[in-house]
Amino acid sequence: MNKFFNNNQINTALLSLVGLGLCYKVNIGNLLLIIAAVYTLFFTKKSFIRLKSIAIGFPLLFFFITIISALYSKDKNEGIGHLDLMLLMVLVVIPYLSQNLEFKNVKKVVNFFFYSISLGTFILLLLSIAKYVNGQDFSEITFHGFTRLYDQHPVYYSMYIVFALYTQITSYKIKFNNKFIELIPISILVAGLLLCASKAVIVVFTIMFFTRVFLIIKSIRQKVYISISVLAFVILTYSIPFLNERFNSGLTFSSEILSFKPTNDFTNKKLFSYDEKENISDLEIRYIFAKIMLYHFLKDDILIFGYGQGDVQNYTDYYNFSYNLGPRWYEGYNVHNQYIYILITYGLFVLILFLLYICYSFYYAIKHRNHLYIFFLIISSFVFFFEVTLVRNKGIVFFYFFNTLFLISHIYFENSNSRHKRSPKSSRRV
Repeated sequence: MNKFFNNNQINTALLSLVGLGLCYKVNIGNLLLIIAAVYTLFFTKKSFIRLKSIAIGFPLLFFFITIISALYSKDKNEGIGHLDLMLLMVLVVIPYLSQNLEFKNVKKVVNFFFYSISLGTFILLLLSIAKYVNGQDFSEITFHGFTRLYDQHPVYYSMYIVFALYTQITSYKIKFNNKFIELIPISILVAGLLLCASKAVIVVFTIMFFTRVFLIIKSIRQKVYISISVLAFVILTYSIPFLNERFNSGLTFSSEILSFKPTNDFTNKKLFSYDEKENISDLEIRYIFAKIMLYHFLKDDILIFGYGQGDVQNYTDYYNFSYNLGPRWYEGYNVHNQYIYILITYGLFVLILFLLYICYSFYYAIKHRNHLYIFFLIISSFVFFFEVTLVRNKGIVFFYFFNTLFLISHIYFENSNSRHKRSPKSSRRV
């Protein structure tokens, strides 16, 4: 195989396949990820120097932390049972050990992802149309119903879509010879985004897309067209009854919920009634979860080490139940906030470590003026406030795959420049 393709071409192709696997079922994605990792470990020269970089080092360190947390949990079986999921962080970064990622390599991976998510969304749209024609209600083909074919969470899938859409206004843009042809995959992705019906993702994407396009376009007439297009998108979103209902009901916030205060005194505990639980909005339940777990986390005096990977769900369920939020209501629900989840599971120092990793990523993205990377970090960091994405297969792979992709490409670029400045001859040999 190496007679026809060099290792760099093969590795770029394997990374592209890992990106393709994100769009479809977990077993397909895991298979492609394992193939890429095995090929890197056994058939390429590995750059172990990169283990010192934050891009590779942080996921490996975080996996080591999860092992310790699992072993020191009271429920060790539960903690160890999560390690196969956490192992994805390691598998994701292994293919980058042998990659010399220049911009053209990164662009190939990103563009391949654009094609694959466009195709995947087109298939979902055809299936949704067929279901609707056969009499299914519109609400049954949106949100979870829309992505059910791939067993995907609609919030994650909507993140893939907006990431792909944003490539079209950056230097990663795919160049088509025909503007009409260019609009076809974009229209497919926009339709898919609406049917995914993720409120947080739609709002952030609309704001950032409009701001970015408005800044890069100089023509006043084109700015007017863009403004009208964004306004039309907003009107379209609210004109669809199901989406209108999701936005209006999901974002309500009552004064009673705002005044809710957790307590360890069972005589004064707030016990949510059936009607109250029926009418709690998505935003309200996240506020309640966060307030309950932060209060009891601090009262339990486990600031340094957290509850542990094997015990955090047991404590979460116990405290939710004490306010009559379960069972059969919110049993098995996590805190729905990635930052709080890391804090209560692994402790304060691990949360600080994670935040430093995010800040370091933002620093590199801003330093290199990589608008696609900045968008990726903003959308990921924002969703972290409403979802615990890094405990699900697709959430882990999506975040660490693309974050490592961007970080490694910049690290390689800087190292190449520094070698070139020190020794032009050595630079030519590389």
